[in-house]
Amino acid sequence: MTDELRKQIESSMLFDAGWYTQQYHIPKETALDDYLNRGWKAGTDPSKRFSTIHYIERYADCLLYTSPSPRD
Repeated sequence: MTDELRKQIESSMLFDAGWYTQQYHIPKETALDDYLNRGWKAGTDPSKRFSTIHYIERYADCLLYTSPSPRD
Protein backbone atom coordinates (compact mmCIF):
# COMPACT_ATOMS: atom_id res chain seq x y z
CA MET A 1 0.00 0.00 0.00
CA THR A 2 1.34 3.39 -0.93
CA ASP A 3 1.79 6.11 1.66
CA GLU A 4 -0.72 8.24 -0.27
CA LEU A 5 -3.40 5.55 -0.12
CA ARG A 6 -2.71 4.98 3.59
CA LYS A 7 -3.15 8.70 4.25
CA GLN A 8 -6.41 8.78 2.28
CA ILE A 9 -7.84 5.85 4.25
CA GLU A 10 -6.67 7.18 7.61
CA SER A 11 -8.22 10.58 6.92
CA SER A 12 -11.51 9.23 5.62
CA MET A 13 -14.68 9.18 7.67
CA LEU A 14 -14.87 5.41 7.17
CA PHE A 15 -11.77 4.56 9.18
CA ASP A 16 -11.23 5.84 12.70
CA ALA A 17 -8.02 4.52 14.28
CA GLY A 18 -8.93 5.87 17.72
CA TRP A 19 -12.35 4.22 17.68
CA TYR A 20 -10.93 0.98 16.27
CA THR A 21 -8.26 0.95 18.98
CA GLN A 22 -10.83 1.38 21.76
CA GLN A 23 -13.23 -1.20 20.37
CA TYR A 24 -10.76 -3.96 19.56
CA HIS A 25 -7.81 -3.22 21.87
CA ILE A 26 -5.34 -2.87 19.00
CA PRO A 27 -2.41 -0.44 19.18
CA LYS A 28 -3.29 2.71 17.27
CA GLU A 29 -0.11 2.47 15.19
CA THR A 30 -1.24 -0.88 13.75
CA ALA A 31 -5.01 -0.29 13.61
CA LEU A 32 -5.26 0.19 9.85
CA ASP A 33 -3.06 -2.80 9.05
CA ASP A 34 -5.04 -4.91 11.50
CA TYR A 35 -8.33 -4.02 9.84
CA LEU A 36 -7.05 -4.56 6.30
CA ASN A 37 -5.31 -7.86 7.05
CA ARG A 38 -7.49 -9.43 9.72
CA GLY A 39 -10.28 -7.26 11.02
CA TRP A 40 -12.64 -7.17 8.06
CA LYS A 41 -12.38 -10.97 7.80
CA ALA A 42 -13.44 -11.21 11.44
CA GLY A 43 -16.33 -8.82 10.83
CA THR A 44 -14.93 -5.92 12.82
CA ASP A 45 -15.94 -2.40 11.83
CA PRO A 46 -13.36 0.25 10.92
CA SER A 47 -15.46 3.00 12.53
CA LYS A 48 -18.88 3.62 14.00
CA ARG A 49 -19.94 4.92 10.57
CA PHE A 50 -19.27 1.70 8.64
CA SER A 51 -20.56 -1.82 9.19
CA THR A 52 -18.35 -4.46 7.62
CA ILE A 53 -20.98 -7.18 7.93
CA HIS A 54 -23.70 -4.97 6.44
CA TYR A 55 -21.41 -4.13 3.50
CA ILE A 56 -20.57 -7.78 2.87
CA GLU A 57 -24.23 -8.77 3.09
CA ARG A 58 -25.24 -6.04 0.63
CA TYR A 59 -22.31 -6.47 -1.75
CA ALA A 60 -21.59 -10.20 -1.44
CA ASP A 61 -19.88 -10.23 -4.82
CA CYS A 62 -16.96 -8.36 -3.24
CA LEU A 63 -15.99 -11.69 -1.68
CA LEU A 64 -15.21 -13.05 -5.14
CA TYR A 65 -12.12 -10.85 -5.17
CA THR A 66 -10.75 -11.83 -1.76
CA SER A 67 -8.81 -14.79 -0.54
CA PRO A 68 -9.66 -16.30 1.80
CA SER A 69 -13.28 -15.30 2.23
CA PRO A 70 -14.33 -14.02 5.67
CA ARG A 71 -17.21 -16.48 5.49
CA ASP A 72 -14.82 -19.49 5.32
